[in-house]
Amino acid sequence: MNFRGLLQRAAARRNPEILRAGAPPEGESMEEDPVEVQAVRDCIAKVFEAREARALVVGQRDVLVQELNQSVEERTAVQSQITAREKEIALAGGELPDDPFPEEAEVSRLSRHVRIRQERIRVCEGKLQERQKGLDTWIREMEEAWVALGAAIGDRLLNDFREAASALRAAHLGYLSLWGHFLRGWSAATWRHFDKGLAITDPKTAGLLLDPLRAQIPAKWPPSVQSFLKDVDDLRAEVDAVKG
Repeated sequence: MNFRGLLQRAAARRNPEILRAGAPPEGESMEEDPVEVQAVRDCIAKVFEAREARALVVGQRDVLVQELNQSVEERTAVQSQITAREKEIALAGGELPDDPFPEEAEVSRLSRHVRIRQERIRVCEGKLQERQKGLDTWIREMEEAWVALGAAIGDRLLNDFREAASALRAAHLGYLSLWGHFLRGWSAATWRHFDKGLAITDPKTAGLLLDPLRAQIPAKWPPSVQSFLKDVDDLRAEVDAVKG
């Protein structure tokens, strides 16, 4: 959907030329996104950045986990060697050794590596949580910007609807004002009959923008229609005056 064109057309002051051409409102270029659209696009860009930043930390964590698993496997293998050696000594029935096995130093070294890598993973997990919070924040802001865009479009289109309904009401009442002058003078083919009960309701307030009951009371007609009716009456008076 072309949100840019929709917002620009919705924001324009309505007249027949603008309605036909779809021209942007004064001071707004067709090459520029409206503020509400740009806000959504900016949030989308921020979400992409936040997601990439999070993915980078996820990649770092995965590497650390692989290194940790490797150290754990190496330590397990060396520990198995120590266990096998102790079983041999037990089966041989000799004196118990007091000095550490050479492999025990390797187990100590690998255990230290395991602890350090576990700590690195914890630090990385903390960074990952921060990146996730940032991503979640921008996603929320993006959704809020989307809602604001919808509200802006809705408000402007509602205003357009009300203005169009007002113009329709003026035309409708203007047509009614001709009734007394031309109904009997025109043929059935010339007089274009329409429904007097035509009503238009405001989509937000449910109030009548075009009230068929009030349309029957000329005193309730807006000034524009009153002026139009006066012009018709004055012209009719000229016609009658010429007739003598």
